[in-house]
Amino acid sequence: MLYRRKLHQLRCRNFNDLLGPYLDAAFGSITEPPNGYGGRILATVRGYRAARLALFNATGITDPLRDDPDFAALAEVRFPTQ
Repeated sequence: MLYRRKLHQLRCRNFNDLLGPYLDAAFGSITEPPNGYGGRILATVRGYRAARLALFNATGITDPLRDDPDFAALAEVRFPTQ
């Protein structure tokens, strides 16, 4: 059991390392910051899904996670509030 958990952690870490440049490209294409909390979450969800799809199309690697990441935390990193 411990071996499977460690293997899953390594897969997730490697996937996140590979996803980083695709996230930068997806969020870099957003020219103006979204308005309001809902707009930030929506832009984050769309950017994440576009980056994940671009990574899959380029490498064939799929997301090892069953659930989506915490989009509120990701939105705060990508679109910080003043």
